[in-house]
Amino acid sequence: MKKIIWIIVVVVLLIIAGFSGMKFFKNRNNKQVQWITTEITKGDLNVVITSTGSLEAVGTVEVGTQISGTISEIRVDFNTRVKQGDTLAVLDTRNLRASIYELSANYQKAKIQVEQSQREFNRSQELFENNLISESEYESARDAYELAQTSLEISQAQLYRAQINYEDAYIKAPISGVVISKNVDEGQTVAASFNTPTLFTIAEDLTKMEIQAYVDEADIGQVKQGQEVIFDVDAYPDLEFSGEVSQIRLQPEIVSNVVNYIVIIEVDNPDLKLMPGMTANITINIDSRKDVLIVPNTALNFMPPQDFLIQYFQSLPDSVKETMRPGSGPNQGAGPGQIDQDMGKLWVKLEDQIIMMPVRVGLSDGISSEVTAPELEAGQQVIIGSNLPQSTSNNQRSPFLPSRR
Repeated sequence: MKKIIWIIVVVVLLIIAGFSGMKFFKNRNNKQVQWITTEITKGDLNVVITSTGSLEAVGTVEVGTQISGTISEIRVDFNTRVKQGDTLAVLDTRNLRASIYELSANYQKAKIQVEQSQREFNRSQELFENNLISESEYESARDAYELAQTSLEISQAQLYRAQINYEDAYIKAPISGVVISKNVDEGQTVAASFNTPTLFTIAEDLTKMEIQAYVDEADIGQVKQGQEVIFDVDAYPDLEFSGEVSQIRLQPEIVSNVVNYIVIIEVDNPDLKLMPGMTANITINIDSRKDVLIVPNTALNFMPPQDFLIQYFQSLPDSVKETMRPGSGPNQGAGPGQIDQDMGKLWVKLEDQIIMMPVRVGLSDGISSEVTAPELEAGQQVIIGSNLPQSTSNNQRSPFLPSRR
């Protein structure tokens, strides 16, 4: 509270001092210096990050084939809506059906062999118990029965595999959605391998989409989940779409020696105008201020010519000079030369008279900044340049520093 009161006192003193020296500058300096000014405006200030990204469906599934064969029928095309379990394409099943018939016969044969070997084993067991055959003959009958059982199980597994292969010849939709990609034609031969070929791509729900945007490492620290995103696409240059940051991926992506991070943006697409693959020009809203005073950063960085500064400082009352020296005022306990980092200054032109006005600097987008001060108003003119060089040389001594002894 004490610090705020002190700042207000300094501002009031400077304004009084500025008006007290107006006549001096009006008659002596303004004939020599031509000021370049701009107007203080009032409005909204937004800090944004711009980037580009690609629109994609939120959930997509690539559909392939588990077996090799020739495509005999395709039942869907691009943009076809399908339900889970619908048949997309069919492979030639003639060889598969023949395999099932053959293995089914082998299975029936194995069942008969099991029944026959079981009868022989039962008879041998009865004879062995009555000591009518040798132990080796009994064991042979037992082994033949067990071997027949194993052969039956193998035949059953082979038949089951052939039936699965036959079912796999009917390529079906694993999810409900829209076919957005078709990479196969009738008569084409497909080969199943460790890398299953992609025949179709199905998007689960095109009313919900996402953007994968690349954000530079210098800006990624300002991006947070839940931030509002505005974007447009080339297909609809007059329309503006909105979204929200849902994820910031930690894995960096290095493109042309520039480190980027992928930011996922959720987008609603109820009217299906947005399509997968479209390029989105995005603007992420980092922070904003509504209805504030705004000045260009050049006004905050402007320093009048050295002669003007010396004359201006000499015209001020001694009490005001002391408050403007580094290390004085409410920040003196922080050490020599330290000042409030949120404080800045503007050189305000009132008609043909110049005063320096301390201001508190708020949000900045790198070009303009939010400023506040008791006497600052929209429409006032602030100086951003002059026809003489600014006081930027390190060899020039600021008039606000104590004089050398």
